[in-house]
Amino acid sequence: MQKTKFNEKKNLKTLKIINSRKDFVKIAPDFGASIISCVMHKDNFEFEIIKTEKIPEKFIEQYNKFYNQAKLSPFANRIAYGEFEFRGEKHKILANEIDTGHALHGFLHNKKFSIASKQNNSVSLFYEYAGDVEGYKYPYIIIITYTLTKYGLECKTEIENLGKKPMPLSDGWHPYFSFDCPVDELFLKIPSQNILDRNQTFIPNSKILTNSKFTDFEKIGESMFNDCFVLEDITAIKNTILWNKQKNVKLVIWQETGFRKYNYIQFFIPPDRNSIAIEPMTSAPDAFNNKMGLIVLEPNEKMSVKYGFYIE
Repeated sequence: MQKTKFNEKKNLKTLKIINSRKDFVKIAPDFGASIISCVMHKDNFEFEIIKTEKIPEKFIEQYNKFYNQAKLSPFANRIAYGEFEFRGEKHKILANEIDTGHALHGFLHNKKFSIASKQNNSVSLFYEYAGDVEGYKYPYIIIITYTLTKYGLECKTEIENLGKKPMPLSDGWHPYFSFDCPVDELFLKIPSQNILDRNQTFIPNSKILTNSKFTDFEKIGESMFNDCFVLEDITAIKNTILWNKQKNVKLVIWQETGFRKYNYIQFFIPPDRNSIAIEPMTSAPDAFNNKMGLIVLEPNEKMSVKYGFYIE
């Protein structure tokens, strides 16, 4: 593993892990342990998998606006108006999505993580949340482990409840993928036909609709996405696939499903359409209210879940 400086002015460092094929991943511990670069190889071709700005100041601006590559904790996606009730107690979290008034993507995405362990092809980073954000007084520790094998990148999340009472929890990721061409030219295959019905501010209701598009490879074209798909709650690995047909190479994004696993997946295409967010989540948007996939950890209880990606 290598250490480098990402932004000299703010003394922000990056960690670089490498595998035997010279694929590499750069991680910014000071920005929520997020990935800022990922390069993979196939047939002597090099592919930049993760879409980010290379200039640090622009990266930070983009990150704060679109949560590029962010870890979503202790809730993924949205809590409607930042309000929820848990075990008879009402909670109010500061809303940070200006257009809707919702709370968005938790509050660890810009926290400084520390190194727990490191090797050439792997690094574990942790953050201990003290329960000090208004509306969420549940302390916990989160450990993120990135491992880059010859088969691709694995991202493992471990969470332990450090408090004295049960805590509500949702976990997710917000990676933006590019694949060496504009997103409109990519073909997409989604491992589910079940899509959550939602209102105009992206809060789902109780309806699950059938979506027959993209169940087999279909060109993204002008398709718009800000939607959540529901996967089967069984122990399995589910794959979402992006296909660069021109270069005949596929990016496979996999996620664990089953008990307390990534049984939901959110898709979003930003306005510039230069990338697509494919977001594994343990729960639906607004799970603290609708309870769809909501995890409750008892004191000292732990959970663990993985997702990752590779090219073929």
